[in-house]
Amino acid sequence: MAITRHFCRAHNFAYSQCVGSIDDQDLRIHVLNFQVESRGLGYVREILDFRGLMEADQLTVQGMIEITDLERKRSRDRDFRLAILTNRPLFKQIAHLYAQVIRTENLITRVFDDDVDAALTWLGYDRQTAVMLNRFMVDHHPDP
Repeated sequence: MAITRHFCRAHNFAYSQCVGSIDDQDLRIHVLNFQVESRGLGYVREILDFRGLMEADQLTVQGMIEITDLERKRSRDRDFRLAILTNRPLFKQIAHLYAQVIRTENLITRVFDDDVDAALTWLGYDRQTAVMLNRFMVDHHPDP
């Protein structure tokens, strides 16, 4: 599995994309690396794009519990919003479950059904900034 991540620090924005299959270790590494890479950002707005995800059969309940703890730690000292994009029913169910268990006062998560514009609006970006961030995501989208 590949998780790519790119920051647009001027807007406290992160674009993370999952491609292929995902397991507990992939998510754990993503969260831990994100903690290091996002230091210095007082608030964070992230799009986690699951639209390239093909398999998630290696995710476990125990792994999700551990990752929930890590997610809560990464948002403990700052305002964090996470928008998860998905386009498959199974991954949408997993994303909704994930969003519910990681929710804290500082970490708010919402799942979007293949709607980047709605995700950027929910993250709090005005139209002009959303257009710029949309281009940013296209520029950092891995080749198929």
